[in-house]
Amino acid sequence: MRVLTILAVCLLAGCATTKLESKLVFPDVPVELMAPAEPMNKLPDGPVKATDALAVVNDNYAAANANKVRLEGLQQWIKETEANVKAANNKKDANK
Repeated sequence: MRVLTILAVCLLAGCATTKLESKLVFPDVPVELMAPAEPMNKLPDGPVKATDALAVVNDNYAAANANKVRLEGLQQWIKETEANVKAANNKKDANK
């Protein structure tokens, strides 16, 4: 019984003096920013009318623009989140 009491006191004393260090980790990226890129359309094989080619070019431009907007959103989210995580970790380090 005396051994258990001494062991319990030692464990509790160790827990009271042990400081757990934790750093914020980079969070998961929002799903909408990780969607696959819009696919590009191809011209059909064989002769193609100019109006058909223009329609494909127009559709591809719209898809490329949607990809650009999503990529810019992802890059902005990464920059802001990285800055926030670094600031929080630096604040924790300063409070040590």
